Amino acid sequence: MNYDVIVIGAGMAGLGAALSAQEYGAAVLLVEKAPFAQRGGNARRGSSFRASYGDMARLQPLISSFGQLDPAAVCIPPYSDDDYYHDLMAVTQGEADPELARTLVEESFGTLQWLKTLGVEFELNPKQTVRVGDSWYYPPGGPIQVKGGGESESLSAALFAQVEAKGVHVIYEARVRELLSSDNGGVIGVELDDAGGPRTVLSKAVVLASGGFEADAEMRKLYLGPEWERAKVRGTPYNTGDGIRLAFKVGADKAGDWKGAHAGMIDSRAPDVLSNNRAVRRSFPHGVIVNTDGKRFFDEGEDFEPLLYAKLGRAVLQQPGGIAFQIFDQKVRDLLSPYYKEATRVVASSLKDLAVQLQIAPEALEQTIEEFNRSIADVPFNPGIKDGKCTRGITPPKSNWAQALDSPPFMAFPGVCGITFTFGGVRINPKAEVLNTSGNSIPGLYAAGEVTGGLLYHHYPLGASFMNAAVFGRIAGEHAAKSE
Repeated sequence: MNYDVIVIGAGMAGLGAALSAQEYGAAVLLVEKAPFAQRGGNARRGSSFRASYGDMARLQPLISSFGQLDPAAVCIPPYSDDDYYHDLMAVTQGEADPELARTLVEESFGTLQWLKTLGVEFELNPKQTVRVGDSWYYPPGGPIQVKGGGESESLSAALFAQVEAKGVHVIYEARVRELLSSDNGGVIGVELDDAGGPRTVLSKAVVLASGGFEADAEMRKLYLGPEWERAKVRGTPYNTGDGIRLAFKVGADKAGDWKGAHAGMIDSRAPDVLSNNRAVRRSFPHGVIVNTDGKRFFDEGEDFEPLLYAKLGRAVLQQPGGIAFQIFDQKVRDLLSPYYKEATRVVASSLKDLAVQLQIAPEALEQTIEEFNRSIADVPFNPGIKDGKCTRGITPPKSNWAQALDSPPFMAFPGVCGITFTFGGVRINPKAEVLNTSGNSIPGLYAAGEVTGGLLYHHYPLGASFMNAAVFGRIAGEHAAKSE
C-alpha cells in the first residue's frame, strides 16, 4: 500500500492534517487506534477555540447562533494578536516557544474560518458569560465554542463527514508499531497492525497526531509524579504516548513541560475515563475552595476563569486524599454554571452542618470562612470584569470577586483532578516539521497537536489546545503534501 501522506491519529490535529493534505492533492491514509464508535480522540468532546478575532464585528460572521441572547446585549472585549500572545506567555511564565506561539496566534482566526468551510458551526459559549444588569459579559479571547459544546460530537462529526466525502482512506483499530526510515534518516512509511494483520505502508510523509500520554498511568507517574496515577482521565483512553515513543525511536527531540498537564477540577463521581464537559466545575471564582482540613489553598480570583481552571486540578490532586470542595452561598446561586444543577452536592443551613456532612472539622471550616469574610476589601462586586474586590491579610488571597459567605443555605461541590492532556511532546518548528536532537528537521516527519511540546508550560488558556491542534494540523498537512 502506498500513499502520499499517512496521518497517525484522528483527533482534531489528525483530521485537520488529513483534510489539509487532501486539499493539496495528496492521497491520504488516516490511521485511527480507536474503534469506529470511539473515533475522534479528544475532538469527540471538543468545544472551545481561542482565537485573536480583533473585535465583535469580525467575530460575528463566524457565529451561527446567539442562542437566547440579544446580540445587542452581548459585551465581548476586543482581542488582538498581541492580547493572545500576552495571555499565552503570561500563563506559560514566558517559556512558550516564541515562534510557535506567534504562528498559533497569527493563524488562529483564519483557521476558524477554514473550519467553518468544513462544516464546523460555532456559537457563543453560554458557560463563559455572566449577566450584569441587562448585559451579558464575556472574558476576552474565548467567547465561542463548537455548536453543542462538545456534547453531540459535532466537531468530529463535521470533520469526519468531510473526510468521508473527500475520499480519505481511514483504518480503525490500527496501531502503528514503527516508523520506517530511509538510508538518509527520512521517514518513508509505517509498519502497522490492524484487523487484517501486520502490514507495511509506504508514503512520502507521515504526520504524527496521536495525542499525549495522559491515558497511560505509568507515563503519568514517570513524568508528572506518582500522585498522578490516581487522576481521572477526562478524554480518550487511547492517548497513551504511542506517537511520542515512535518519534523518539527515529531520533526526535523532546520539548515542552514534561511535568505539566491540563488538569481541571471535576465532579468527584465522574467516571475514571471519558467524563464529559458537564463534569467540570468551573464556577469557583464565585466562592471558595477548601480541602478536607477546611483550609483554602488556591486563589479563586487570580484571573478570569478561562486562564485559571486548567491548573486547579493539579492543586486539588496535591491536597489530602486528592479531593476538595467548592463552597457557595445563596448570593451567587444564579452565577453558577448550569452544569452545577446536576452535580454532586451537599447543602446545609449552617457552616457547622456543612462541615459535618463533608467530614471536615467544623471549627476548622468555620474559622476559615470567618477569616475570609473579615478580610474582604470594601470594593463593589462586578462579576463581568476584574473588579479588584479582594481579600487582605490572608494566605492564599482571593484577588477578585471576593464576597462574604453569609447567606445560607450553603452549597458544597466535591471535586477531584481530571487530566485532559499533557504538555510534553516532540519538538517541532513553525512548519510542523519534527526536529531531531541537533535541531534539524527529520525529512518526511511532521507532528501536530498534543503529541508535540514547546507551546504549553505550567498552565494554558482555555481553547488554546484545540486551536493549537487545528492550526498546526492544517500546517502539517500542507507541508506533508508538498514533501518530495
